[in-house]
Amino acid sequence: MALDFRMLSRAAAMVCCLWAGWTPASARAQSAASPGVSAAPATGANLHLPLSHFVQEGQYQLTATLARQEAELEDPVGFEVLITHPRGVVLRLADNQKMPEGLRMRTGEGGPVEASNGTQHRFQMEFSLTDVADATIPPVEFVDGGGQVVIRTNETPLRFRPTLPPDQDPAAIEAQPVTEMESIPRRDFRRLYWLLGSLGALLLAGLILWRARNRKPAPAPAPPPIRPPHEVAMERLEAIMRKRHLAAGRVKEHYFEVTEVLREYLGRRYGFYSMDMTTGELLRELQLKRTHALDLVALEKFLHHADLVKFSTYQPTPGESGSVLDAAFHFVEATAQRAQPPAAASSAARAIAAAESGGEKDAAP
Repeated sequence: MALDFRMLSRAAAMVCCLWAGWTPASARAQSAASPGVSAAPATGANLHLPLSHFVQEGQYQLTATLARQEAELEDPVGFEVLITHPRGVVLRLADNQKMPEGLRMRTGEGGPVEASNGTQHRFQMEFSLTDVADATIPPVEFVDGGGQVVIRTNETPLRFRPTLPPDQDPAAIEAQPVTEMESIPRRDFRRLYWLLGSLGALLLAGLILWRARNRKPAPAPAPPPIRPPHEVAMERLEAIMRKRHLAAGRVKEHYFEVTEVLREYLGRRYGFYSMDMTTGELLRELQLKRTHALDLVALEKFLHHADLVKFSTYQPTPGESGSVLDAAFHFVEATAQRAQPPAAASSAARAIAAAESGGEKDAAP
């Protein structure tokens, strides 16, 4: 009797299941595998809904949410990223995020928020389509204080939605047949372009020729000011002093350079060419000039002493060789012409130039 009751119970259960349209586990598996029940990609009906994904890398957890899955041209779409990370870690958006062509990224405000399981950092971004085509948001990278990438988002698709009147159905528009466009005849302007280009070239050539003929020559640069002879002589004597010939045992070289500077100075100071003159000729020429400030007796003694050292085996004492430079400085300072009018300066310069040219002619064989 008990066996008959169990059999009747099973039979009643099967009848109820068949009546309700339910099938056993095999039927459920077949139903789950059918295309109608599996998750389908987003269509035009739900592209306005948010799209989220979750990423975990070690102690970092990331939840990224795209406000909607489609956008019009230059229509910003919000993209929020919430990252949970250990306390004490400074998290920021990586620099130089590479965006594909046709997609623009803009970062917004955000900040850390303490949570029970660590610290949560919220990042706000916006993405805009700059081209009439779908785009894929590349992985957005986040780095710690040392610049090391610790976590990144997944790629997120963003579809382009054209701006259409509300009474038009995109599906109906896509189903419309494409008709061939009628060719619009265009006028040929090539001859006009050639004519205008030729006229422009002729005008440009004429302008260049006119400017070349009417161009004024550039003014000659002003001649450099003539420096007083005593300034040049002082500089050269100071340069000889810095060479320290006497300390190095170069006595003759010291005498040669000092007397050469003094001879050139006297010729420029009194308007004659003195570099090829002997000591006697130099003294006779100076006697003919107005040399009131020049001690000719001391100069004659100085030049004869220098010639003795330069052209013989005579070895001067340290006192004699040491006073040569001081004596040259004294002759220059005593005869220096501190100021002279422009007319006098030009006359003196012409006299010096004429004397130098005459001396060079006399020296030529």
